[in-house]
Amino acid sequence: MFSCVKIGIDEGENVIVQYGHDKSSLIDILGYSMSITAKLTALTNPNKITLDEDVYDILHPEIKIKFMEIKYDIEKWKYIDKHTGRLYRLYTLRD
Repeated sequence: MFSCVKIGIDEGENVIVQYGHDKSSLIDILGYSMSITAKLTALTNPNKITLDEDVYDILHPEIKIKFMEIKYDIEKWKYIDKHTGRLYRLYTLRD
């Protein structure tokens, strides 16, 4: 059986919430970066990793060269960097 992995990576603050007080209580992670990560993962091709520019910018140069910028039309990717006011840039592993 063939399986694929898709990974989206963003960075930022999140909140961990536990629903209840016993060992079987559900735990969830909430926050803007978790939302962006979910959207990145949905856009990621099978067996690939997609990063946003905040993560890409802090990578070591030897790792950066393994990634390339990808562009989506505004219907697929419309998320704005709150610091720059422009679309988040996305990067994926090269083939």
